[in-house]
Amino acid sequence: MKLYFAYGSNLNLEQMRHRCDTARPYKAATLHGYALRYAGGGHADIVCAKRSVVHGALYEITERDEFRLDRYEGVSGGSGYYTKIQVSVKVSARRSIDALTYVMRTDIPNCDPSDGYVLTCLIGMADWSLPVTGAVSLAVAKISGKRALADAFNCVRAVWRATTVPDAAEAELQKRTGQAIIL
Repeated sequence: MKLYFAYGSNLNLEQMRHRCDTARPYKAATLHGYALRYAGGGHADIVCAKRSVVHGALYEITERDEFRLDRYEGVSGGSGYYTKIQVSVKVSARRSIDALTYVMRTDIPNCDPSDGYVLTCLIGMADWSLPVTGAVSLAVAKISGKRALADAFNCVRAVWRATTVPDAAEAELQKRTGQAIIL
């Protein structure tokens, strides 16, 4: 078994079940020294950024899962957008673990994600109880129309297995959209 560090849409547990049916969710993790961006058709990518952190999750994967991920990410016989690298991720204040992950080629330009892609990522972040920060929060703010933003937030709230979301996040969304958050 290998460990795979997921970010972006691969955080979505349902999506990963379809993509890699033998991958096992392991635990949430953070990757320091990288930042999230959207590029190449609006897909998530990570780039070196000294003081940044990417919130993600680890899956235990088999060789078959890795092969499927390679194909999906375009590493073998695909678009060639992504390459595979080894990273060290933090799983606690005192413990780091090595894992593989995928990064986009640096010549691929930035591109805004679609609303649907952002929602897929948000559901994945909710699956792992990860904070919505950085490029993800900016993408949420760009979702077209105030109603779409509130709908996306409500959908994620419904999926979220946790019982609370910080009151400040609810208040900020209500302030930005002018709409009540319905549970």
